[in-house]
Amino acid sequence: EVIRRRFNRYFEQKDTGKGFGRMPDLILLDGGKGHVSAVEQVLREKDFLTLSEKALRQKIRQHLSRYLDEVMGGASDKPARFLYYYQRLQDTIYGILSALQKELAQTEFEVAGLEESIAQGGIIEPLRVQTPDGTILVEGKVDRVDWAELDGQRYVRVIDYKTGRQKFSLEEASQGMGLQMLLYLFAIWQSREGKYQDLLPAGVLYLPARSQTPNLDRYESPSGNRYRMNGLVLSDQRVLRAMERDLGGQFLPVKELKKGEIKGSYQVSLEEFGQLRDQAGELIARMVQELICGRIAPEPQASDNRLPCTFCDYRSICGREGKD
Repeated sequence: EVIRRRFNRYFEQKDTGKGFGRMPDLILLDGGKGHVSAVEQVLREKDFLTLSEKALRQKIRQHLSRYLDEVMGGASDKPARFLYYYQRLQDTIYGILSALQKELAQTEFEVAGLEESIAQGGIIEPLRVQTPDGTILVEGKVDRVDWAELDGQRYVRVIDYKTGRQKFSLEEASQGMGLQMLLYLFAIWQSREGKYQDLLPAGVLYLPARSQTPNLDRYESPSGNRYRMNGLVLSDQRVLRAMERDLGGQFLPVKELKKGEIKGSYQVSLEEFGQLRDQAGELIARMVQELICGRIAPEPQASDNRLPCTFCDYRSICGREGKD
């Protein structure tokens, strides 16, 4: 995808006379899918929590080699620079897996499923939204599902590995942006049969899975955890402590202060989770109705003061180019 965008930009500049129209002299390696795949494969190992650093790195090398052969066409036709950066992914993957070992060793939650499909006839049935025109089915695939039984009640959280810098925003979610993880959680929550039946929501969490750069900010504490998850969690101390025993803020986006107060921006009650589910259903129904009526004007919404137009395949024909 990175390569395709870079060459498309070259041909656009060449045809329009804008910019330099210069052939790219550096090809970037987009290792997102490769290293997330490696994380999930190693995480499936029964003895994952007890694997040594040497064993972890060996399994990572094996997976990257297999991925290169089976998915990327092998190493024979790849330039040396490509192979160098590809092998450097080992350190990124090791950092993620090492952090996962620490987090899973102290939590009461355990991995229940990886790459779980949300589809008709699948392990997780799609989220159903009723509208006057019929039933909307919301399908997808969730990176990881964790669960825990606490005082006789089972709770579920969904984890998404993010190779970008995406952070959860409740404000954006309420406007219909960044709803994906919540919709996955709601699909599991509505299950009344099968593996994931009768579970209550514990949260949705993004786990940073990108290459980490050294922290040069002298004002930021060196103790900060670069793999701390961000997202939305249930405001229930029993559930929160099941996810992070001491609530020290090492793994979760919440932290217990000296006076016992729980600090964290995105905590909601079970009732508020229900309100979010209803609101999400209304947003989806409205979106579908807009599509049925043919209202598909290009009106991208800014996120963190950035528009998605930079990476849109249709930016040259939507008529929005050059507008505020």
